[in-house]
Amino acid sequence: MASNAPPSSSHPNTEVIRKLYAALGRKDGKATAACYAPDAHFKDIAFDLKSRDEIVAMWRLACSGNLTVDVKQDEISADDRVGHGRWIASYTFKLTRRPVVSDLRSEFTFREPGLIATHVDSMDPKEWASDAFPPPIDRLFGSSEWLQRKLARRKLDKFIRDNP
Repeated sequence: MASNAPPSSSHPNTEVIRKLYAALGRKDGKATAACYAPDAHFKDIAFDLKSRDEIVAMWRLACSGNLTVDVKQDEISADDRVGHGRWIASYTFKLTRRPVVSDLRSEFTFREPGLIATHVDSMDPKEWASDAFPPPIDRLFGSSEWLQRKLARRKLDKFIRDNP
């Protein structure tokens, strides 16, 4: 039964969030998969994914580059149903070879203990685009969710084909 207690930094689901971020930091796709329910849903400015398999493929793609992860441990909390976290992702955007630093706020839901049901990462798309693309292209990508998603989906589909 779900509690009405506020999210806590010591709840067991907090450890799930920490495990996910640590797995990303180690570039460990198998460990990221263990954090999600089979029918999990992930959404950010580039992706809207509806299964653990797609989510894990996306993390494998992200980790195939020079991703570094800086987790803000004091900003992780969870209860039986929801969780929150903050992490900084730094990497080189392969298309333009430009360095990107993304300050991400994560929102999680848990349907059963120990497994993420939904994961939404939020950030400022205009800040991301100004890192990833030179002007004036950055304004186009920073204001077009459709274009961001189309580019990301194409990249993920190619990665899945090339890395079964």
